[in-house]
Amino acid sequence: NLRCNMVTKDISSISRVYSIISNAKANYLSNKDNKSIKMYTCPYDSCHVSNLTENDLWWHYPLYHIGSRNLLKVICPVCNKECGANTKPF
Repeated sequence: NLRCNMVTKDISSISRVYSIISNAKANYLSNKDNKSIKMYTCPYDSCHVSNLTENDLWWHYPLYHIGSRNLLKVICPVCNKECGANTKPF
């Protein structure tokens, strides 16, 4: 149940986001068996998209959750700091 939070008529922006999402999938496929690369799960309440590299998680969070209210505090899986409604995630 993934939701889109991007509204644009700019073709280059759509292309850029598609590229980011495609890269995340390619990163997963090429790194899924590589134990030296840490994979993350989105900490956002009820999302839990998994198998993201650190960079993929950095892109995922604003693309999927920019329009969502975050009243709960979440712990960043990369830096272990608390993020929430009044803090900048990651």
